[in-house]
Amino acid sequence: MSELFNPETKFTQKQIATLLGLESDRQVRNLINKGILPAAKGRNGMDPLKCIHAYIAYKAQAGGNAETGTDFDGAEPEVDYEVERALNVREQRRARRIQNELALKTLIPTDVCIHIYSSLVAAARSKVLAIEGKATTELPGLSVKDRQVLRGLLYEALADLSDEPIPSSLRAYLDECTFDLDAAAEPDDQSVG
Repeated sequence: MSELFNPETKFTQKQIATLLGLESDRQVRNLINKGILPAAKGRNGMDPLKCIHAYIAYKAQAGGNAETGTDFDGAEPEVDYEVERALNVREQRRARRIQNELALKTLIPTDVCIHIYSSLVAAARSKVLAIEGKATTELPGLSVKDRQVLRGLLYEALADLSDEPIPSSLRAYLDECTFDLDAAAEPDDQSVG
């Protein structure tokens, strides 16, 4: 251990593991990959002082041994398996409910909705822009200035529609449909915790 503090020594991952009381140099590599310990710079090896400070800060922040999942005293953290089981059952029910709704086609995937509405908007835009051509054939007496005014009005209407906020009825529906785990709980769900 005294060789670790010799300034001429290049500090390897194995030596840092020994210094920090870790079981292997693999743990040191994992901590370096996670950005917890500073990596070696070139061929100079690792700075033990920086590694010690970084490891102490990491342990203080983690509140225990994050590598093994135990507290400092070696005791396993308490897990309420009943709560975990209830949460797991609730999540499984939710997933089955979503799968059923997709199978029954009562839910539409987002990408399908986007595709459908994009097609509708493009078709509506084409129809609105076609009004100018129909107007010139139906009203042959329109002057060039009249057609320019008509075209300007059509483009203005399209611009207004693109800036239109979400209608209040749709906003109310979206607000009502946001998923809330407590609101979506089935009547037979027991209180968890």
